[in-house]
Amino acid sequence: MKFNLEIISPLGTFLKRKVDQLNLRTSEGDLGILAEHIPLVASVVLSELSYFIDDKKQYCANGNGLLVVEKDKTVVLLESIVNAEDIDLELVKNQKARIERQLETQKQKVEEIKLRQALDQATNLIRVKEQN
Repeated sequence: MKFNLEIISPLGTFLKRKVDQLNLRTSEGDLGILAEHIPLVASVVLSELSYFIDDKKQYCANGNGLLVVEKDKTVVLLESIVNAEDIDLELVKNQKARIERQLETQKQKVEEIKLRQALDQATNLIRVKEQN
């Protein structure tokens, strides 16, 4: 049985269609959503998100966000989302290495926090791409 899934980022609607299953990580742990799931709201954390359409599983790297499961649809609002197949692994590995070098010399706390967030995002993109 399928359900309506909508995934939205600041760049617009990433996905809007019927799916069989959604898997993602929340602040409380990993969660799988199927049709007729109980309503809930949860905080989504930087990780891997996947969904099934028929028998095909799609993998994505996602940023932080919010999950809203309602009776007739599920909406995921995310800071960022990228299809695993669209991740340029060499580019992201180079970005990660540059960020790590900057962190080694970074003295200001605010800039260090921004760099650590960017490092987490690059690491997540690499993990999702290499696993899929």
